[in-house]
Amino acid sequence: MIFAERGSEPVVLQVGLPEPEQLTKRVVLALYDSRGAARFLATDAAHCGMLIERVSPGAWLRDCDDDGEAGRVFGRVANALARDVPKDHEFPHYWEWLERAFERFRSLGRPRSHPGFYRHLQRAEQLRHKLVGEDQLIHGDLHHENIIRCGDGLRSIRKA
Repeated sequence: MIFAERGSEPVVLQVGLPEPEQLTKRVVLALYDSRGAARFLATDAAHCGMLIERVSPGAWLRDCDDDGEAGRVFGRVANALARDVPKDHEFPHYWEWLERAFERFRSLGRPRSHPGFYRHLQRAEQLRHKLVGEDQLIHGDLHHENIIRCGDGLRSIRKA
């Protein structure tokens, strides 16, 4: 990440490797259209670069002392980011990610330490098929350290 200015506008230049996640990130930011996320300004697909608005710090969600309020804020940002999946997309599907995660979990065998955690993962694997709904475009890394309250509302950002 490089912090810069475009004219008088503070911006962030993000340059990544030509990996699937990096290639879809710019498409997703454009779909968010500044609703719940930093504003997408430009892209250079050949160099895996994108220019996005630099969100001026206000208050990080991680610093909120009220768990109830933090949950409500998280929910507002998650709802603002929710989008229908475009018909002609090539986005990764979370079911593929879950299957890889559970496959890796099973390959490790039953650990001797943390048997409670093992039972929770087994139960999560059993329940995952009951959580199926309509496909939605979701933020795959939304958490309390990348949500910020800025002058005009709440935004999800990618921290350096």
